[in-house]
Amino acid sequence: MPKALRFLGWPLLAGVLLALLIIQRYPQWVGLPSQDVQLTQSPKYSLSKQGPASYADAVTLASPAVANLYTTKYVNKPAHPLFEDPQFRKFFGDNLPKQRRMESSLGSAVIMSPEGYLLTNNHVTADADQIVVALKWSRNAGSRDWQ
Repeated sequence: MPKALRFLGWPLLAGVLLALLIIQRYPQWVGLPSQDVQLTQSPKYSLSKQGPASYADAVTLASPAVANLYTTKYVNKPAHPLFEDPQFRKFFGDNLPKQRRMESSLGSAVIMSPEGYLLTNNHVTADADQIVVALKWSRNAGSRDWQ
């Protein structure tokens, strides 16, 4: 049986692959609808139209509402990656030395209200022990005011 399968296997596989290529290239031969893709070019942008030519004005208006978030959390990690191996734990148990490490990350948020509510993704602040919010400083606002 394996000898017959080996003898017939390669021609059968080649035939199936050839049939798939023909069906993909000429689907109408087997009664499938043709998948013609029509590409059109978008109209050319003219500088005479109204609208900003750059994003500088939009960034200037939106940047006071963006805050940077610096988060830190303390985690207990094994002192060596080998200590995470289940086979290693099988012989030495779970009482392996661990190091307390501080992980830090950076994210962003949007200020949603005058009260200071921030909108950000969950992964930015999840399990954080400390969150520091940094806002854009405006020279026009004075020495004690944050914008």
